[in-house]
Amino acid sequence: IWDETYNKEYDGLTKLDTSEVLTKAQYEALPNRPKAIPTMCVLTIKVDEWNRPVRAKSRIVVLGNLEDRAWTKADCYAPVLRQDSLRLLISIAVQVGCVAKQGDCKNAFCQPRLPDDEVVIVMPPPGCPRSEPFTYWKLRKTLYGLRRSPRHWYENFKKHLLSIGFKACAHDPCIFLGYRPGYPNDPIYIGCYVDDFIYFSTDRRVEEWFEASLASRLSVDFMGPVCWFLGIYFHWSVNPEGMWVHLSQAGFVHALLLKYELDRANAVKTPYRSGLCIDRIPKPPLDAPLDPDFVQRYQSLMGCITWLFTSTRPDLGVSMKLLSTHTHRPGPGHMEAGKHVLRYLKGSSERGLLYRSVGLPTGTSELSGVVSYPFCDHEDPIGFCDSNWGPQDASHPTGEADDTLDVEEARSLQGALIVRMGGAIAWKEMREKRVSRATCEAEIKSLDECTRLVQALRLVLEDLGMSDIDKPTLIYNDNQGSVEWSKGWANRRMRHMNLRNMAVRDACEHREIDIEHIEGELNPADILTKEHGSAEKFISLCELLVPHHPDGGVRI
Repeated sequence: IWDETYNKEYDGLTKLDTSEVLTKAQYEALPNRPKAIPTMCVLTIKVDEWNRPVRAKSRIVVLGNLEDRAWTKADCYAPVLRQDSLRLLISIAVQVGCVAKQGDCKNAFCQPRLPDDEVVIVMPPPGCPRSEPFTYWKLRKTLYGLRRSPRHWYENFKKHLLSIGFKACAHDPCIFLGYRPGYPNDPIYIGCYVDDFIYFSTDRRVEEWFEASLASRLSVDFMGPVCWFLGIYFHWSVNPEGMWVHLSQAGFVHALLLKYELDRANAVKTPYRSGLCIDRIPKPPLDAPLDPDFVQRYQSLMGCITWLFTSTRPDLGVSMKLLSTHTHRPGPGHMEAGKHVLRYLKGSSERGLLYRSVGLPTGTSELSGVVSYPFCDHEDPIGFCDSNWGPQDASHPTGEADDTLDVEEARSLQGALIVRMGGAIAWKEMREKRVSRATCEAEIKSLDECTRLVQALRLVLEDLGMSDIDKPTLIYNDNQGSVEWSKGWANRRMRHMNLRNMAVRDACEHREIDIEHIEGELNPADILTKEHGSAEKFISLCELLVPHHPDGGVRI
């Protein structure tokens, strides 16, 4: 199997004319002879959304860390599609009634030509059965592993899109908008992540034009509706009233449980342990030696939880934020708390983000449709923000020796959330840098973070020509004082507020946002601010924010 995959990789590079073979004498005769860089063959097994092996793959890569030419970050930088931009595109697809499609550029990094001033000589992989001994490859095109290969590929892909009339989004260079000649009312949207991309248009003829145009310039596989993209499983469904798509990462969760030997553990309802706040977990003494393997294992666990939080699971935000604070010096209690989060994931692996048009199948729980209260079917983005003032256990220390409050505990947790087409497209979890003096002050800081998310989103929406920016974006907050403050209410107790927070008022005056009050019990951003003692309250918020996918409809 591995021999077949290597021969396929080698033949693919030959077909793309990536290099010319040099003998040792020809290499030594080169003027200003560059250093020959070693290559190697990387063997991988591709998996599906459940981590089941699909196919074997060989990849010939250059050991770019041994390049003797120094490059700046600007020389090597290549943008990739942000997670919130991906979710925004999916919400737009649902809004216009399209099932987004997926494409993959084959041997992407081997397609751009190297500039004339970048002479690169490499050695074939050790033991290569297809290369003569003592030969070298002079690269005509880039190869995986070279430091500038990502940059060259992005510029090459962008050049081809621009040549057929697309325009790159000014505020996210990995989103492109284009029109087929003669179809001015049917735009086509593209979001690219290195060599993978999604695209959709309201007219299938526009999509076919795009596919034919790109295939004439690059080697591309068009794989139909998006199913497995950036480690996320997409479940599409169409029903008579509309359509919906559910994004989840159950396969990644199951692999994580196997890694930490918790696949047979009992599931729990929430990621929190009643009566044991993460902030109060004993920390190892500063002079105590740490086991490097234990620290590395804990850091790996935190990286996995962070990846889930970033992609599809905003319900993990509080646990992720509090536990990741201790990645440099974790204790056994922190590892146990992290494994408790895994036990919660075991029972909730199928949860994820749900975007939908007006209707859901009959029999679907109403809870999954009211996340964007009070406009459950609203197409425009709506923001929610919240803050938890003071320590997570809501304690009020008396000053006794055994009842002291750490400064870190006193810093509020703040959350911001933006919803569009019934599902979250952007969220942020943060801990304030300096302790707030009052609940209102902490809430104003969360308003500021939510305003920043909204402003960034509005810039992308403006680039895409969406009507969302025709009116202010509504932001809900459950603190009446902060809502009134945003509208110009003067309060002597707020004189010390940082100038940065005045940007909230400025955004209100420029009609970018409009802030309204919402009852605390109805604020979905509450899930981003505290360790919930009530399992029922936490589960109800999960049903709003990260529901299981509905049943019914025709699955795509």
